[in-house]
Amino acid sequence: QKTMESQQKFFASDFLSRFKAGGGVKFYTKLSRYFPWSRTDKREKRDKDGLIEFPLPVFLVELIKTATGPAINAGGIIAFDLHADIDTFGNTVQEVSVTGLLLRRAILDTQNEDTRFHVMSYTDAGAAKRSREAAAKAITAIKAAGFPICPKQIDGSKSRLSDRKQKMLRRPSGDVRAVRGSTVYQIDDEASTLGTLETNSRFLIEHYGAKKIVAVITHGVLCGKAAQILSDPSCPVDKLYVSDTVPFHNRPELQPLVDSGKIVVVSIVEELAKIIYYLHWGKEIHRVR
Repeated sequence: QKTMESQQKFFASDFLSRFKAGGGVKFYTKLSRYFPWSRTDKREKRDKDGLIEFPLPVFLVELIKTATGPAINAGGIIAFDLHADIDTFGNTVQEVSVTGLLLRRAILDTQNEDTRFHVMSYTDAGAAKRSREAAAKAITAIKAAGFPICPKQIDGSKSRLSDRKQKMLRRPSGDVRAVRGSTVYQIDDEASTLGTLETNSRFLIEHYGAKKIVAVITHGVLCGKAAQILSDPSCPVDKLYVSDTVPFHNRPELQPLVDSGKIVVVSIVEELAKIIYYLHWGKEIHRVR
């Protein structure tokens, strides 16, 4: 029900924007903190019924242009940490990453603890592709600030069995020998039921000797058994750092975890302010990225 309400608000705001044309508005850009329609990077595919699906973001951008009318210059969509690269036949959906912001906070909170290395871990090639550059920038900034850190990196792999089931191939590659006795940061753009995160974390502890697991996730969807997994005393994840792209104030089942510090919510208000500032003055938002 909440997802349906969010979608309705997303579209309703576009149609209401047309009334703003009478108030002298000349430029309109949709700023979406969590953009759930970036679940695929394919231009078209067939669903289980054989029907061809098309990339919805293209339709959304055209809908914005239609809804706002010719009097307003529709600038497209700006969203945080897309789940996949979107083929939009043009740069109509722009991405801003806050992975570095979250990772800096997580490392600085733990950098005084006794650990061999700070190991960056990615669940699969897609997660590594999306987050590796942001992680590298965050580590560079931490070093430049004078904080001692010895980063390492491992990559996992995830094989899809079907549209609804996934199998974890428990063979991480990279600096796997550095995991023992180290703090491992599990980095991804989104977490929903936490099944994959829990499986990966437990495996790194039991088979590779990780000392501590810290999750760094941009979009904390956290549905299903997520709250139950994090509340379990045997949960292998020590802390979950997450942004507020998906709000927490209206999810009471997660509030005890926030209060206890198990979930650390990092605000993206400053990033939103920067984006609005750059858009207002006609500057490129790549400086925010």
